[in-house]
Amino acid sequence: MKKKLALSLLYSLRVLAQDIQVDNQISNKEATFINQVEPVDKINENKLAQSILNEPGVEIIDKALAIVYGTEGTKVITKSDVERMGIDGKKRTLEDLIVDELNFMEAEKFKVVPKKEETEKFLKNIQKENKLSLDDIKKMFKAYGYTYDEGLSWFEKMNAIRTLLDYKITSRLVVTDDAITEYYNEHPKKIEAVYIIQKALVPFSDKKDPKLIKKEVDNFIATGKGLNDLKWGTDVELKASEISEQKKFVLEMMENQVAFSQETANGFELVRLKKKIEETSVPLKDRKIEIANILRMEKYESMLTEHNKKLLEESSVVYL
Repeated sequence: MKKKLALSLLYSLRVLAQDIQVDNQISNKEATFINQVEPVDKINENKLAQSILNEPGVEIIDKALAIVYGTEGTKVITKSDVERMGIDGKKRTLEDLIVDELNFMEAEKFKVVPKKEETEKFLKNIQKENKLSLDDIKKMFKAYGYTYDEGLSWFEKMNAIRTLLDYKITSRLVVTDDAITEYYNEHPKKIEAVYIIQKALVPFSDKKDPKLIKKEVDNFIATGKGLNDLKWGTDVELKASEISEQKKFVLEMMENQVAFSQETANGFELVRLKKKIEETSVPLKDRKIEIANILRMEKYESMLTEHNKKLLEESSVVYL
């Protein structure tokens, strides 16, 4: 039977060795985090790794990709960590996982990591909202490659990070009225012009030549006289974008103007523009919440980038 070996264990030994070296060089009073870690002597490590790998039947099932040295501890990120999708269905890159670990360490520093009981309560709310049983939750975890306890830990980490970011970023997001007004003026939203039209049909007659009827139609359009029995249909509201190419002439009509539309199998169709509602801008009061959310999101992304950048600057990441 083959022996399986996770190389991350070897790198964990390396992490412990590095931590011992650092403890001997830097007192706790002199530093709260390590910007750079001196590389350890790899000779013994390589000998250990090589001796294990040379054993008959050894199969490598995982390997470390990076070691994250943060303000609150050290974390090894493995190939399997990167390959495993999050329970939220999102794929995370190595860089994403590094930032997640640093944020989780920061959450531990600020003591905002939820207790196991709180995470279980959170999951129960999810169960209730989605009408799921505990077995359904466990099956969901398993589908993404997590045991139940690993799933709890995943939610614990994500909730801790969210709470941290709410405290450090979301709570500090302020969007001023001046900023909203400036965005409104620079990014106007238009309400399309609306055309209220009516249609009428001048029918063909067995007693009158269609050419004569057409002349009567043309005279009515020009003078408004004649066609006393003409009946207009119900109002039809059309936005400018909804008017077909064949009816674009409506866009140039004046209110109460009549125009020839088309000849049908039953007669001549006329169109009257009853009313035109001109294009206008959406009022500021109707866009205030929308614009505030846009600006808040832009500001959040900017602050998050700076926050993560600072975490990376105050830590050390060794890529393997």
